[in-house]
Amino acid sequence: MFDLNAVIERIGFLDKILGKWYLLILLTIVINNSMGFYRLKKEIRVITSAVLSKKLKVLEGAKLIGKNILIENPRRVEYFITEEGKKFVSSVGEVFNLGLPGKIK
Repeated sequence: MFDLNAVIERIGFLDKILGKWYLLILLTIVINNSMGFYRLKKEIRVITSAVLSKKLKVLEGAKLIGKNILIENPRRVEYFITEEGKKFVSSVGEVFNLGLPGKIK
């Protein structure tokens, strides 16, 4: 038997993470290993700074990305994919490779 509350919690997590921008941000960081805020913003041209900042905080709170604060002048932040984030991206990739939408009836 399964825990319905755990399933509902995971569905809520997926709804939040699979919303607009999250996967694009994750994949951009994965492809580049780590990225600063402004480089990430430059790569994803159509996202505003405010939205990017908000989405990064959600991804960090979900432990899918981490950040290193670099002691430079001015101070910079580098975002990187965590082990949990790598597993998540890999799982999403597997779902896309299954071609599920065509198989669901």
